[in-house]
Amino acid sequence: MKAAATDRRDILLIAGLVVLTRLPDVFSHYHDWDEAGMMSQAWAMTRGQVLYRDIFQYHPVLNFAVFVPFFALLKTSAVPHAVKAFNAALVLGGAELVRRLVARWEAGRDAALAAALLFVWLLGREWALSSYGEFYTMFPILLSAYLLQAKKPAWLAVGALWGMAFFLKQVAVYDAVALTLGFLLWRRPSAVARIAAGGLAVTAAVAAYFAAHGALAVAFDSMIASALAYRAISVSPLLRVALFAKLILGPALRDFAACWLLAAAALFATGRRAVPLQNPLKPCALWLAVNLFGVWSIGKMQLHYVLVLVPPACLLAGLILSSAPEVFRASARQALAAVLIASSAWSVWPQLRALSRERWLDPRARGSMALAETIRANTRDDDRIFLFGISNIDVFYLSERLAANGVYLYLTMELPVLHTAEKVELERKRFRDNPPALLVANNEPGFRDASPGLREFIASQLRERYKLVATIGVADLYRLK
Repeated sequence: MKAAATDRRDILLIAGLVVLTRLPDVFSHYHDWDEAGMMSQAWAMTRGQVLYRDIFQYHPVLNFAVFVPFFALLKTSAVPHAVKAFNAALVLGGAELVRRLVARWEAGRDAALAAALLFVWLLGREWALSSYGEFYTMFPILLSAYLLQAKKPAWLAVGALWGMAFFLKQVAVYDAVALTLGFLLWRRPSAVARIAAGGLAVTAAVAAYFAAHGALAVAFDSMIASALAYRAISVSPLLRVALFAKLILGPALRDFAACWLLAAAALFATGRRAVPLQNPLKPCALWLAVNLFGVWSIGKMQLHYVLVLVPPACLLAGLILSSAPEVFRASARQALAAVLIASSAWSVWPQLRALSRERWLDPRARGSMALAETIRANTRDDDRIFLFGISNIDVFYLSERLAANGVYLYLTMELPVLHTAEKVELERKRFRDNPPALLVANNEPGFRDASPGLREFIASQLRERYKLVATIGVADLYRLK
């Protein structure tokens, strides 16, 4: 009874921190335009469009599949808020998995709760709020790690979870490699074949879906070949090291400071005693190192890539804490909880005050809804639209208008995304041959968030084929003549 009551208190504490760190995000539509774009593309899938065949993308399919049920069941205006609430629930579930994993390793209640609180707090950082694949992969990976610790692991389920994680974001392959090396290869090598069978089952299901829609080749070209091309960057090794240090290592050291400080304090508290390298400690250290290498290998340094470091870093910090004396563990857990809750409350209070003044809707979301209404007033239901220089990509699903030629983010018509001049010209030809009925363009004189070539191409189309029909804020709406 006492243990159950303690568990309930711990879960309530974790849930409270989840609310503190993620509540403001529930009142927004998107954190960045990639998130808004993926939701719009998922909405398009509910309108009969097939990803990769009708919609340009190279992120894996399950990242979009997460959103599809919300668009199938809810009003479009409610979907982003429901997704944000769902993400918060996932954080709570992931924290509970972290807590149970550390507890299963007999590290004690203090270490388990500290690791879970760190997990929640890190996922409240700015770079963790968008619905990226890196965010969603953590949860099947954590569940698979939990299953691996069972007396009789469900190997097929572990493989299926790894397959799902890969089709949420390709970087999950590094998690799978790390968990295989750390927990399996030297102890249960025979399990690797059964895990592979589970992963292949998921791959077969994905392949069957796209084959049924006549899009198998383009789907795997987009998810595999294009992803590898995206990863390949031509910079000198020295510049790559500098970028990695500045854009990844620096922020990781800063934002993960609570993990490193807790681990350092625990090591100091052990005194002259050696830290026991119990079985989970070395695999978790290996997991962190492999994922850090994975972030390096991607090439294009985006801060949200550090999401893949969160699970192993939190588990490692908890395991190191477990080596400290009992009195220190309890004090450290209490101090950590107080600091994380206080800092989160300090951060969230101004955001909630600002939201209350905006009647509990993020101003960008309000702007998107107004733009969507204007688009609806100037189009028919079957008209296709194109946004140029506009970050409110949620207007596609809010206005219930599909994108012309499957281009939801105008930068996907650029050379850095398409990789060859021939593909750039092909996209422009598709635009000329099948022009959008409505083109929404940024009217700011200083707008430069596109290459000169694309800006001139859009300007020439506007001059020759479109007429201005409305203006709302920084958006000019042009109707095809």
